[in-house]
Amino acid sequence: MQAFKVPPMMDKLPFWQSTIRGIKMIRYLKFLGIILYQNSITNKQFAQKFKNPFLKEAISNLFDDDDVSLLVFNFPMASFDNKSAGYPIGGSYSWAKRIEQKYISLGGKIHYNTPVQKIIVEDQKATAVLVRNNVIHHSDMTLSASDWHKTVFDLLDGKYVNEKNSKTKK
Repeated sequence: MQAFKVPPMMDKLPFWQSTIRGIKMIRYLKFLGIILYQNSITNKQFAQKFKNPFLKEAISNLFDDDDVSLLVFNFPMASFDNKSAGYPIGGSYSWAKRIEQKYISLGGKIHYNTPVQKIIVEDQKATAVLVRNNVIHHSDMTLSASDWHKTVFDLLDGKYVNEKNSKTKK
């Protein structure tokens, strides 16, 4: 049973908080030129600056041969350099396996390769999921790992769309 309330979304900060936040953002203006430049150049354009054919091909094909803004590549790299980003030792798979083992040891049951068709809601609470062959799995808590659009519009049939969240529906 869900023991917490989801916090409300803030559409607009009060005037003074918004003004103070804006003033604090001035310190980032020095980076605006770099960000605009990196946003305007793609990985393929950047790759053409290299003389080394291996680097030229590697940077060009960095995103499965798609044209992607250099900013998409550089922001994570900057985070790694600042030691403010990382990855689990052993990779994500070993991390997920440890969570799985703990969950199973606590009596949980996992159904792999079982796509969810609908989230069943009773009294405004998700109580179960409907999977293939019309099998229903009841739960104390339902957590969707799908993206927002699939969860809200496909699994919940769009019943929980309101003015606030429908603005991002695209």
